[in-house]
Amino acid sequence: MGKILQFPNKGTKVIKNPFARTRALEKRFGELENRCAAMKEDLEYLAQCMTDDTDEMGGILKELAEIGGYLEPETW
Repeated sequence: MGKILQFPNKGTKVIKNPFARTRALEKRFGELENRCAAMKEDLEYLAQCMTDDTDEMGGILKELAEIGGYLEPETW
């Protein structure tokens, strides 16, 4: 029968030295902080893209309504 491999616990191993553990936790906290900042920037960018796109869609619908005779054309 084959050897059973132990499944890793989320890739982290327990560090018993309090100083080393503190450094590892601070490092991980910094990584998470950077990741959250990047995701926040991404969300702000996506929100702006959505606003721009919905504004453009409104203009397109208005022009289509004018072309289809549903609205009086403002200026041609």
